[in-house]
Amino acid sequence: MAFAALRRDGTCVAWGMPRGGGKTCEALESSVEVRELCATEYAFAALTSDGRVVAWGDPDHGGDCTSVADHLVNVHHLRANEGAFCAVRHDGRAICWGGGIGGEELEGVVEVYACEGSFCALLADGRAQSWGACESSAVQDQLIDVLEITSTQLAFAALKRDGSVVAWGPWYAGGDCSTVEEELNNVQQLCATSAAFAALKADGSVVCWGSSKQGGDLTQVIGDVEHLRATEAAFAALHRDGTVSAWGLSACGGDVSQVQDLLRDVQEIC
Repeated sequence: MAFAALRRDGTCVAWGMPRGGGKTCEALESSVEVRELCATEYAFAALTSDGRVVAWGDPDHGGDCTSVADHLVNVHHLRANEGAFCAVRHDGRAICWGGGIGGEELEGVVEVYACEGSFCALLADGRAQSWGACESSAVQDQLIDVLEITSTQLAFAALKRDGSVVAWGPWYAGGDCSTVEEELNNVQQLCATSAAFAALKADGSVVCWGSSKQGGDLTQVIGDVEHLRATEAAFAALHRDGTVSAWGLSACGGDVSQVQDLLRDVQEIC
């Protein structure tokens, strides 16, 4: 509903729907240098050069951070989902506000990932923990030695150091990988559409789960894959021989039949 622009001199300009953050916050006077901008659907947050945070827009979408303002100091970076913000401080504390999931504070945080209505924190000791609509209590004991987190619109998946994968959230959004669990070993990369996950294994094979309409059902057997990419509802695989395969919703790139002859000697897909 609005845009915000960060200028080279560190000042910020916003325009669009005023309630959605389309009016530049008065707290960002010209003497304040902004280092980073972050957005929900109807609000913005600015990280200033002195480690403080200024938020504006719809309070229900994170546009008001006064309730946690005293904790928003020495902030390293910001993350957001559709309705809330999360600030990660230099000391490893994460502070959230907005979207009905505000008030959560964690320590030892390295990175924060987001999906709709939820955040997931990767901690320095290798544990992961999520809160909000997709909270991780059901799989918490499995979320150890985690390397990275990937998300669909409503679910999370964690790639662990041993190459295994843990998924949680609604089954229809990829939160249940039990049907392919035995195949999820030696995984090197996770990729996600809005409702399905794909895992690339060390042997070049791919395992999928989640919504079949959005790439969660890989009917053909593909191998020798080098890398995966995704749109909202389709996956594409770059093979080591420079060819490309795709599956999922054809309208979102899941069908390469019309350009198959041209997809040779491909170096990169995005």
